[in-house]
Order: sequence, then C-alpha cells, then structure tokens
Amino acid sequence: MKELFADWPRITERLAKAGGLLLMLDFDGTLSPIGESPEDAAIPAETKAGLEALAALPDVTVAIVSGRTAADVRERVGLSNLIYIGNHGRERLDPGATEPIATTGIPESWDQLRAALVETFAPIPNARIDDKGSTIAVHHRRVAEKRKGEMKRRAYDLAERFEGSVHFTEGKKVFDYFPVDAASKGSAARTLLAQQGGIEAVLSIYCGDDITDELAFEALPPQTITVYVGLTPGDTAALYRVDDPGAVADLVERLVSARGGRMGDSSS
Repeated sequence: MKELFADWPRITERLAKAGGLLLMLDFDGTLSPIGESPEDAAIPAETKAGLEALAALPDVTVAIVSGRTAADVRERVGLSNLIYIGNHGRERLDPGATEPIATTGIPESWDQLRAALVETFAPIPNARIDDKGSTIAVHHRRVAEKRKGEMKRRAYDLAERFEGSVHFTEGKKVFDYFPVDAASKGSAARTLLAQQGGIEAVLSIYCGDDITDELAFEALPPQTITVYVGLTPGDTAALYRVDDPGAVADLVERLVSARGGRMGDSSS
C-alpha cells in the first residue's frame, strides 16, 4: 500500500484526464478526529472550506458516507450542496432535500434487539447505545479499560443470540448492529458511482478509516483511488493511506487546486 501523496504526480495526471470527479468520504476518523464521545465530532474549518470550494466546481460530486444518520452528519458538516449517505448506506439526503430517503426497511426482530441491548449494556458505566433507527451503535469510548473486555464479550454474545437476523461488526471504539440486508457503505458507494456515469466517466476517490469502509474499498472498481486514513492500517483493501483527518483536509485542498478552483471561492 502506497502513501497517497508520494504518488500524487500520477494521481494529478489522472485528474487532468478525468471527465469528472466523485469524492466519497467517511466522517468520524476521516473528516473529523475521533473524540471522547460521538457528540464531540466536528469538521475542522479548513476542511469545510475545502469541501465547499470543491463541491462548487463543475463536474464534481462530493458525498459523505457515514454510519451516523444522514441528518446528523449534514448538520455537522454544515454544507447543503453535498450528498449525505447515512446509517451505513440505509438512508440518503440529497442537496435541497429536507428529509432523508430510507433505502431499506427495519426487520421485525429490531424491537427485541433494542430491548436486549439495553439489558446487556446498561450495567456498564459510560456505555452508550446510539439507536439510529435502521442501525444501532454501542459506543465504548468512555468505558473504563477494566470493563472493556467484559463489554466486548457481551457484544459478541448478543450478536450470536440474534445471528441470522442481525449483522454485527466491531469498529473503532464501537460495536455496530445492522439488519441483514444488502445495504452497506459498499453498495451506497457503487450506486453513487453508477449515478455519475461509472468509472469510465469520473475519477472516483473513497476515503475511510474503519471496518465498514472496507466494504466500500472492496466494492468499488480497482481503478478507484481508495484511501485508508490512519497510522496502522493492518489488513485493508485500500490502495493508499494517509495519516489522519488533517491529511484528508490536505487532499481536499489539492483536489480543489487540481480541478482549477480556489479555496474560499465557492463561485467558481
């Protein structure tokens, strides 16, 4: 896996030849540093300015693909001309829309899962259940280290109990429970690319830092510039890596320049 900016001259050549650009970005850990709690997540001002300038350019589409609800992530980014994919591909909020469109339903077992999650994690101080409607996340960012092993065992035991109706993943400081359906960040990213005319029409870039982003890395065509955000990628399908959200802000600024735009100029 290459460091992204070490290969920037070749990427710049591809940008010059591309008819359009599709930039897809995770939020937590990619645009925003991971904080002590999910409520702490915020996009840096320079990153927001870069996204605003980039999305205003001709033949450029910017999408945020997040595990958060689409409404939550749009509020945190604060830009109305981006596409927001929420709940790991299960809802979408387009520019100009006031309400997200759900792309999947909720299984009958979901109420049982909600009750079981409360019963399972309520005894653990600072464990936080984030019910997002069609997905549920259990955060342990503020759980004491001595309780994290117990929490992990409980999370996996609960996933086994609902095996067959619930899909489970362990991410960075979070356990995620999804309905068993076809929705994912990977399916959402493929749909976004198809709507832009496919890989023949645009250069596509996807940046993410967690296990659910791997589904997008794997689902997108090999010509896609897939970027893992973080110092220790481990086993990843991404072709490139950058260190942190600060490097993602740098990437956005470089893309603005490569497409002929200027930072702070949203009228280009």
